[in-house]
Amino acid sequence: MPTLPKTILITGAAGWLGTNLLHRLAAAQSSNGELRARCLVLPGEHVSAPPGLRVEEVVGNVADAASLSTFCGRADGGMLFHLAGIIHPPRVKDFYTIHHPGALHGAQHVGPGTGIRRRARAA
Repeated sequence: MPTLPKTILITGAAGWLGTNLLHRLAAAQSSNGELRARCLVLPGEHVSAPPGLRVEEVVGNVADAASLSTFCGRADGGMLFHLAGIIHPPRVKDFYTIHHPGALHGAQHVGPGTGIRRRARAA
């Protein structure tokens, strides 16, 4: 795994893909030094944190710009993994309500002047 920034932000960390990423990050610490994962979780959700990885849970929602702004704050030089999404929504409209704003809000917090250097997104 390439050298990673010390702060990794993850939306969707409580899901299957996010949980697997957390385990990979824990394993990558031997070559990258100590990493910190900041995870955006919905109210009542918790991540399955592997032993040895520093994990901070921030309650919020990717569809809410203010939540994402709080989540992305103080992450200078960090990397955002936008993995949040819904696979089987009750209504097709819910798919777009969650995926589209989440991707837009995430993109607004990456780049010059934002503190977050890189972003990876899974759709």
